Amino acid sequence: MQRVSALTGLDLAVPAQARLMQAALVARDLAGPADHRGVTGWQGSAGAAESG
Repeated sequence: MQRVSALTGLDLAVPAQARLMQAALVARDLAGPADHRGVTGWQGSAGAAESG
């Protein structure tokens, strides 16, 4: 519940920041078991640095 309210607060205050956080969380989940390539696709050099 606290996590949801925190994300909601950020979404109200700074929508872009909240979207980036949510995207990062989703990407982290996807990067774990499956496609790390898909993550590097939108992360750019950051993803390459982590993998490399």
